[in-house]
Amino acid sequence: MSKQYKTEIYNAWGAFLIVLVFFVIGFATIFWSALTFDNDLIVAVGITLLFLSPILFVKKVKQWNTKKAILEFNDEGFSIIIRSLRKDSLLKERQYKWREIGQYKIYFTPSKLTYLDIYLRNGSCKEFGFRDNKDFEESNKEESIFSIFNTFVKAYNSDKESENKIVLTGGFLVSKKGLILLVLIGILILIDSILLIKRLTSYPFLLIGVSIFISLLIKRHIDNKVLKTMSANSNV
Repeated sequence: MSKQYKTEIYNAWGAFLIVLVFFVIGFATIFWSALTFDNDLIVAVGITLLFLSPILFVKKVKQWNTKKAILEFNDEGFSIIIRSLRKDSLLKERQYKWREIGQYKIYFTPSKLTYLDIYLRNGSCKEFGFRDNKDFEESNKEESIFSIFNTFVKAYNSDKESENKIVLTGGFLVSKKGLILLVLIGILILIDSILLIKRLTSYPFLLIGVSIFISLLIKRHIDNKVLKTMSANSNV
């Protein structure tokens, strides 16, 4: 059995580092200018423009960190061939044997990125972010990274003993430690709400906390749903 699948791979860390460097340089320039010209207005205008600027270049940053990806699956393992987006030149190729993989995790982001994490038996971990443009429901019903990878894992596991099987893992948020973290964040939000009523804190901190808490709850719900469906379908 063999299968080839074409998609795009996205380097989220590369994009994050570019944006981080941009903001560090931007803040340094703004405060240097404010101190040099002794004008507080420079800080207000500069920071406003700095936070609006990603609208202009974020699409370009995503393009810089997006490459073509060809995934080839067979009974022995799978490979990821990465090529440049425009010139289609070969950049790198990574190969993994099924027997080298101990655990794996697949999860989805609101922007329809599919993340595949594989945990090798030698202790190392590899993370890949694919721009498959499918959410969990679509990936489960259609041909996707999600459906193809699970099919081959299920086939590999079919004749293996328990200690040699590739095990599905749910990630941090669906674990007990993840639940404890969410509870602690909820408690902190409650405390911040009480302090806000007594005017001992400001509402921006509360809004930031609530938004983070809600996003984590949503991600935990999706991760749980993915884990249950994958476990039921693949029997791993």
